[in-house]
Amino acid sequence: MNYIGLGPFRFTSTKKNLSPVLGIDGYRNALQACKQEGIELPIIAIGGILPADVKGIMGTGVAGIAIASAVNLAEDREAAFRHFAVTLASADKLR
Repeated sequence: MNYIGLGPFRFTSTKKNLSPVLGIDGYRNALQACKQEGIELPIIAIGGILPADVKGIMGTGVAGIAIASAVNLAEDREAAFRHFAVTLASADKLR
């Protein structure tokens, strides 16, 4: 499957030489531009995403999110992953 990994959503220390931070408006603008250009690849949001960001990011129309730092840097990785999974599932119900 081909997709576009687009970010960063916010600053993250896991990558060097980051592009400018996108935020919610950046994702909305990028998805609109892709639509206008006929680009139909799924867009995956990446970069500094926290559970509190999931609902807003998914509301932009992205196909999904990548969650490296929030899980890998968590004291309890399994709990962090489960929290994201529950948050993402509830955001998907609102779509």
